Amino acid sequence: MREKQRKSTGRGTILAVGLLAAVALVAGWSAASGQEGEPVYSAFNGKVSYKVYCMNCHGVGGKGDGYLADSLKAKPTDLTAMAVKNGGEFPFERAMKSVDGRTPGHGSREMPVWGDAFLWPEDNPERRAEVQQKIGDLVEYLRSIQEPPVAK
Repeated sequence: MREKQRKSTGRGTILAVGLLAAVALVAGWSAASGQEGEPVYSAFNGKVSYKVYCMNCHGVGGKGDGYLADSLKAKPTDLTAMAVKNGGEFPFERAMKSVDGRTPGHGSREMPVWGDAFLWPEDNPERRAEVQQKIGDLVEYLRSIQEPPVAK
């Protein structure tokens, strides 16, 4: 019977150590992922938003050649050249403001062309955080599709 108790105690210790390690790992991941500071954006999630909200005009590859492009008054921007047009640095904050309507380009702030999907509400902190995450994910995806600068 003592042998069984020793095995059980050993398993309990191993389980406790494993649980503590998992908690430490999650706590470290949370801190590293920016939950306490800077937000962390996902290009993967942004690609989903891109397909829903942007691809029809900007095209599958972001070149401005979507199937609705010819029906627009102004040709859609080549989203793969944003960094090149900005001296080689991707204009993350400017892109965020363009998407949510704070900077002209996609309609007025009150009504971006996507309805309220990316509207930046001033009076609802929860919705604002949700919108900021969605826009940040989208802009992170745009960063991921940038063309490299042309060698001179």
